[in-house]
Amino acid sequence: MLTPPRPLLWAALLVSLPLFGTALVPSPAVAADPAQIAGTWKLITISLVDSELFVIDFSDEGGKLSAKFVATPPTIVKPVINAVELKGDTLTLTLRLSGKIADFSGKLGKEKDGDKVILGALRAPGAVFACRLERTDDKVLNQARPDEALFRNLFSITNERDPKTKLDKLSAIVHDAPGSPKYAALYPELIKTAAKTESPVGQVRQIVNDVVKGAQPYGEAYATHVATQALKALAGQKAYAELAIELAERTEKGFGKDESVETKAEVASALASAAKLAGRNDLAEKAAAKSARLEDELDEEYHKNVPPFKPETSTGRKDKDANRVVLLELFTGAECPPCVAADVAFDALNTTYKPTELITLQYHLHIPGPDPLTNAATMRRQEYYPDFRGTPASYFNGKMNGAGGGYMANAEEKYGEYRKIVDESLETKAQAKIDLKVERKGNRIQVVATAQTPAAAGKKDDKDAAADSPKKGDLKLRLVLAEKQIRYVGGNKLRFHHHVVRAMPGGADGTKLVDGKGETNVQVDLAETRRELETYLSDYAKQGAGFSSPLPGIELKDLTVVAFVQDDRDKTIWQAASAPVPSTKSEDKGE
Repeated sequence: MLTPPRPLLWAALLVSLPLFGTALVPSPAVAADPAQIAGTWKLITISLVDSELFVIDFSDEGGKLSAKFVATPPTIVKPVINAVELKGDTLTLTLRLSGKIADFSGKLGKEKDGDKVILGALRAPGAVFACRLERTDDKVLNQARPDEALFRNLFSITNERDPKTKLDKLSAIVHDAPGSPKYAALYPELIKTAAKTESPVGQVRQIVNDVVKGAQPYGEAYATHVATQALKALAGQKAYAELAIELAERTEKGFGKDESVETKAEVASALASAAKLAGRNDLAEKAAAKSARLEDELDEEYHKNVPPFKPETSTGRKDKDANRVVLLELFTGAECPPCVAADVAFDALNTTYKPTELITLQYHLHIPGPDPLTNAATMRRQEYYPDFRGTPASYFNGKMNGAGGGYMANAEEKYGEYRKIVDESLETKAQAKIDLKVERKGNRIQVVATAQTPAAAGKKDDKDAAADSPKKGDLKLRLVLAEKQIRYVGGNKLRFHHHVVRAMPGGADGTKLVDGKGETNVQVDLAETRRELETYLSDYAKQGAGFSSPLPGIELKDLTVVAFVQDDRDKTIWQAASAPVPSTKSEDKGE
């Protein structure tokens, strides 16, 4: 089994863009002119390892500045500099990177030795990086060289169970450059660890002040980003609620005119939560209402733009005798940016096919970071497939296919790949028949599912039946309880997740088919299911794992039961069926 990382720090270290360790002294604001900027510069992201992102050539064309790329990373598709502006001491670049708009804004300053530098931030969709522009004679990008000793030390710290020891070790690392963007990835963990040790408010305040002060030379966009990360680290800590309120209010006052709605919503949510913990109910209600308005705005924008293409409607099966329902099982994670293409394609398939053609199930896992939509059932199901290697992983009728993922720009291509697999599978005959009945009384759901194979029904000439009869106990009838939609914004920024697996009634092992026949009769208590999900997340958090965003409520609304017959020898799913769980009166009213 692939063991997912426990602490968020581990994931942050892997994905963080790199560092610059030289101390910088910002100079007083000076009015620059194009002649001062003309020449070749390198844009370097500042984090745990130096990362040379671009080489850019600036030209003074009669008092007007222009710019072009000299070198770019091979991972960025068709990079273009759309615009360049020098206003006072501030340089602004508008970029198109892999089809997405990004911008860099920085101020002209100098290092101790007097060489000109430009400190600022690169803002891309969903990310902000502290950067510096420095003059160079290079025409190529040099590969980053990580500090192996530092990384060995950091990895040892991630496994440290004693919070006090962990706090001391983290503090020792950042001691040489308090608040530096070099250590920005460590500060959220530092703040959380300080909270676990019940450190004095003054000590935690100093940590927060260090990181906020260290971000200021890189502009308001980066300072806001850092403050927002600090607010997330302080979330839920009653002892530091007043500190979180101060930070949130200060951050809101520092918003620029083009601050993103997403950031405004995050800060408003943090303020509402902290104010509630502090007993400041009026402030909490006001901030919560503001947060809700902003979240609604984000949801509306999300639905307009996702998927970033128009899904087609299936024309149905060509073979009138074909009756196999395709079951797509997607293993994914809300903290998995490369899962976005697969997730969005998965969602689009649900508008393309009918439930009698395609059934989709989404199993969330703690990869690469803690995901609150994960549960014991999704972990067990991942263990069932021996060829599973990581997320995203898509299984069609029990067989891994359509491997790999990508980002939002890759979603339409992944959708086309998935459609081809589904369309081919639809033209086959089912190897089993399933009858599924679902009834509900209050919080209790009664599920009765029966299955039989063609052989059990006396059909010996079915060419689509298995060539060799399965051994006794190889065929299993399994049940899944899935929730149609859950709203949760994790690290990959997808706002909605669909057909999310919540439980496997009757157990992940399923019920054996004997002589080609099987039946399962299970009662599901939704109150107990909710408790089990809450307990799982609580126990997981006790291991030292922290979630990147406030946990979504476990509503268990708009549920579906899925039944399928699977051969445990080769994992082939012979047939699948689904049935909606009847809603209660309160759900019908939207309560």
